[in-house]
Amino acid sequence: MPAEISAEKLGEAAKLVARGMKRVEIAKRLKVSKTTLTKYFPAPPKSNPHPTYEVEKWAKALDEGMGYRHVGEVFNVSPRTIAKHLPGRGWTREQIGEHAALMRRHRRSLSMV
Repeated sequence: MPAEISAEKLGEAAKLVARGMKRVEIAKRLKVSKTTLTKYFPAPPKSNPHPTYEVEKWAKALDEGMGYRHVGEVFNVSPRTIAKHLPGRGWTREQIGEHAALMRRHRRSLSMV
């Protein structure tokens, strides 16, 4: 359970948080645990690094036939991130394997001609 801290340390922590100092650094400076500090000053919510309009662009690219990996390369985003936001839009691993096998057979048939 987080410990209590003095009003003096609490005031100093508030000033440091307002200046934008990281909670880990504040905790070290005030000689309190990060858990105790977080009890009084919870971390702000993380902002969405990929706004909705980018997700819509990813969706459009997937709808045009691009795979998760290709969309990721184009938009400099992990294919897993795209799959998390847009599940079921790209190829499954099974489909990728089937396509690769089909392409191998096709290349072999062309080399026989």
